[in-house]
Amino acid sequence: MPCHKFDIFENTFKKIGGAARNYGSRFFVSVCISSLVLLYLYIIYVNDIWAWVAVPHLEPMFLDWHGVLAASDCHDLNYNVYTMNPCDAFDRVHAYGNFWFHIRLFGLTLADTTWSAICLVSFFVLISTYLLDPKSYSEYAISVSLLISPAFLLGLERANSDLLLFLIIVLGVYLVANENRINRSGAVVILYVATLLKIYPLVLVALSVFSGKNIYQSVIIVLVFALALFLYVFGNFQDFQYLMGTVPVPRPGGVTFGGMLLWPVLVALLDFPNFAFSTLRIATVIAFAVVTVVVAYLLRKRIRPCSEYNFKFYLYIAGVLLISFTFVMNSNYDYRCIYFVFILPFVFEHWRSKNETVGAFLYPKSILAMIIYVTWAYFLPAVGFPQLITYMEFGQESAKTIFFSLYFLEYSVTWVLVILLAAIGTLHTVDRLKTIILYRNDKRLKPPLTE
Repeated sequence: MPCHKFDIFENTFKKIGGAARNYGSRFFVSVCISSLVLLYLYIIYVNDIWAWVAVPHLEPMFLDWHGVLAASDCHDLNYNVYTMNPCDAFDRVHAYGNFWFHIRLFGLTLADTTWSAICLVSFFVLISTYLLDPKSYSEYAISVSLLISPAFLLGLERANSDLLLFLIIVLGVYLVANENRINRSGAVVILYVATLLKIYPLVLVALSVFSGKNIYQSVIIVLVFALALFLYVFGNFQDFQYLMGTVPVPRPGGVTFGGMLLWPVLVALLDFPNFAFSTLRIATVIAFAVVTVVVAYLLRKRIRPCSEYNFKFYLYIAGVLLISFTFVMNSNYDYRCIYFVFILPFVFEHWRSKNETVGAFLYPKSILAMIIYVTWAYFLPAVGFPQLITYMEFGQESAKTIFFSLYFLEYSVTWVLVILLAAIGTLHTVDRLKTIILYRNDKRLKPPLTE
């Protein structure tokens, strides 16, 4: 018996040691890749070759983070930063929620822009690399290609506030994936804070469904979340009225991301009739919802249920929700593509399974190819297109047709990609809800596996 006990202890220590070595190796690899990406960014900055990597650079460096701190400083000087913001380098008004003004509590002012932005960018790259967790040469190549793509470099060059939201959401999703009730309650609070910073994380309230002890408790959590958000908006209604008029809505072309961008390109190429923005948004939402449901129905027998509902699963669902919502509801800039990092670990896992009979190997290759294309798509019109025009001596009309054709291809592929991700996410979510309902109402069933 004593020997048996010692064997148990020995096996336990071996497992702990193995886990520590795996964690240490993964962290070391993440640090190495992150260092290379940051070195690449530094070389671009020092040599001022932003145009050659398809990033529209603006001074000062880290302009978006500069804007957040500038708004906080001017707010402390009693300016209404939704109408006037003289602290900003370009006098840009504040375009986010007033919860950002609390950043002053951390002692951050405009004078701290550079060092705090460098910390934000570095930590974002490190966490992104750690989440991607590549295992093969192909996965390393895809991960690095994603991190140095024009879409990602834009977010890093501006130190956009989405980088901070990314980190907050990662923590919230990690707690959602944890079976501990306290952690899951903390996840709801963290995701609520993310929603106060920018409105689009509101869609992550759907993850709260996985936080309840049963389906009724999950509904209560969602209702409490919605009520708390309503009370906050009601108490700050005037600021939100200002905010609705300051949210950027970029036009097609450049480093843009959004479902509504495809139609103006069709108008320019094929003389399609133009519509009001509100009509276009409604049509986009309806078209996206209908096509997603149809694709999900067609794929229902090709996509196998998950064997483990772990952190990667919840991260994938969060990524699908964020990308789909921002894609459908409003056009924005390419740094929204940072949420593809949430998608890739789950897709990599399915790619490794190589089980074509159940459809697990059917979609990873196409998804990975489209993600790389979408994040690099601006490189062609920004770098390759001007060189092509000069070399081929195209006329103005021909150049315009080629230009819009490139954007038509980019936006079309993005539509296909987001719909495919949303359809697969819908199927996995339905399967997960089934296991929750069955397990929580029948104690004889084993609980779903978690990481």
